[in-house]
Amino acid sequence: MTIRQGFMIEGDANPAKSFAFAAEHGFEFVELNMENGFQRARIDTDRIHTSAVEYGLDLVVHLPYGVDVASPHEHARRGARREMAAAMETAAAMDAKKGVFHARSFAKPDAWDHEWVRDLIFESVDEVSAAGPAVFEACAENLKGPFVDASDFPAIFERTDATVCLDTGHDTLPVTTVHGRPTSSASTATGFRTST
Repeated sequence: MTIRQGFMIEGDANPAKSFAFAAEHGFEFVELNMENGFQRARIDTDRIHTSAVEYGLDLVVHLPYGVDVASPHEHARRGARREMAAAMETAAAMDAKKGVFHARSFAKPDAWDHEWVRDLIFESVDEVSAAGPAVFEACAENLKGPFVDASDFPAIFERTDATVCLDTGHDTLPVTTVHGRPTSSASTATGFRTST
């Protein structure tokens, strides 16, 4: 597997300056945060695409993470999944080929059945992954919280057809075993199906 390097652009960062910096320093892609700074209703897809081509960069997006794709409330869950599909259409319009999304629920663990919410999370991974345009690959990431954690990667592989991203930037969880083997952190595990 080839490792490619890029960085996230978010907030009020100037896209043109960020793209120029990325190209000047040998980065191959930039990741646009569609929750913070690059929301689909505000983004100029043509300008972003033109800048990426000008600087020879690929685009990746971080899909919105403020929506609850595994909400126990049906209408909230359906609306969140529609928003993710719309965000993926916007990402594809600027020629982003991949995006990451959080496999989680905002449900309160003491108020909802644990296994049911886990089922909703796995269902959301499949539905969000399948909802994007054919030219776009959505990757589930950040398995952390009261319902799933990094030790659930095998369950994601078994129960979904999704591609996943092991985001080592969040590698602070004290995982003691992965696949039944002792480990000091989630990033030392092997055998993950990842997007390349």
